[in-house]
Amino acid sequence: HQIKHTRATPPVVKAARAVILFTMAAHSASSAWEFETVDVKGKKICCIGAGYVGGPTMAVIAEQCPDVTVTVVDISQPRIDAWNSDDLPIYEPGLDEIVKAVRGKNLFFSTDVEGAIAAADIVFVSVNTPTKTYGIGAGKAANVKNL
Repeated sequence: HQIKHTRATPPVVKAARAVILFTMAAHSASSAWEFETVDVKGKKICCIGAGYVGGPTMAVIAEQCPDVTVTVVDISQPRIDAWNSDDLPIYEPGLDEIVKAVRGKNLFFSTDVEGAIAAADIVFVSVNTPTKTYGIGAGKAANVKNL
């Protein structure tokens, strides 16, 4: 399995049946896209945020890349407990089957944020960034207080 990326941020994850691409797009002055392929076999991924984006995305990555260890972390113990139960906190068609197939094998859910980050080769940040309601950028910019 390989991950494609450029040398810029932000990351966008595209899941496919045969391969997972981690694409960070950079637009050069010549309007060309530049990509570099990175081998992720045996790598450890940490995703900060076990919500509607982080949990399902990491479950699909774990399913499609069985040789990658994926740990989803969150500061909410009840949310992590739900991901580790038979009653997932989120419904997506087919998600329950995917999580049950890979949880405890190469997909893990934890509140040990610092430990998972320290052990990771790749870190995804998937936390709530609502639109700012006050100050500079109100109504337009992301409120990044959760980062």
